[in-house]
Amino acid sequence: MRRAFEAQQAAYEAARAVLDRARARRDASWQQAAAENRRRAMVVLLSPFAVGVVLGVLGILTIAPAIAGGLLIVGWAVVVALSWRYAATKARSDLGGTDLRAAVAGGIVSARGAERVEDLTESLCAGLGLPVPELRLLADPAPNAVTLGRRASLATLVVTSALVDGLDRIELEGVLAHELSHVKRLDILTGSLGASPAGRVLDVCSGGRAQAYLVGRCREVRADLAAVSTTRYPPGLLAGLERVCTAATREPSSVPPRVRASTARLWLAPFTGGELSERADILREL
Repeated sequence: MRRAFEAQQAAYEAARAVLDRARARRDASWQQAAAENRRRAMVVLLSPFAVGVVLGVLGILTIAPAIAGGLLIVGWAVVVALSWRYAATKARSDLGGTDLRAAVAGGIVSARGAERVEDLTESLCAGLGLPVPELRLLADPAPNAVTLGRRASLATLVVTSALVDGLDRIELEGVLAHELSHVKRLDILTGSLGASPAGRVLDVCSGGRAQAYLVGRCREVRADLAAVSTTRYPPGLLAGLERVCTAATREPSSVPPRVRASTARLWLAPFTGGELSERADILREL
């Protein structure tokens, strides 16, 4: 009996060591993603200052570039400060929506669906080591979700009524894990800045390249992989994405057109491109 107990204990310790190593690799990848998002944000926000400095240097030859450079630096500093300070609150107010309890009281969403969202979000945040974000609900027939905020403590998770009442518990868990992965990886920082006044100005000046750079390549695929590493059940997220794919539309009509345009790349099911089928194929392989 002693030998059997020792063998069982050794097997337990070996399994625990494997899980600890896997968790350490996962956490390291999230930290790397967060650092990369901070770097992207700094590059985009500071690039106009570099132009102002160059104009200031040219002011050695003539005064006009120096004046233009000084005005650019001061003006952009104001825009950056306001965008950085109010990126989270501005994006939340632009999207609209209401809190879950008010949505239940107004008959927008079922009480069971609202409780399920709250329970799953709290459970996933505990597993990810995140504060629970503010939960907002949009009364909309398009099943979709988006998470915005400057940092985890200021995150806002917005879900539509069609998503809450249209998905079962396992599917909803996968979808919410996907959105919370954006918080853990700090994708919300670059996403919110892209939708801020500073991001929109730079996007216009760069011909749409600034927001594409902020969002980065394969943003949603990486969030899918981070989500299933948390739930340990890829079929849940896969089934949720397939439900979204079969919906008549993925673009919430209750969101103002200007806000839809600035956040098009940030939703669970982005409004542009056909990458949902590619993401589904990756999840099937898992």
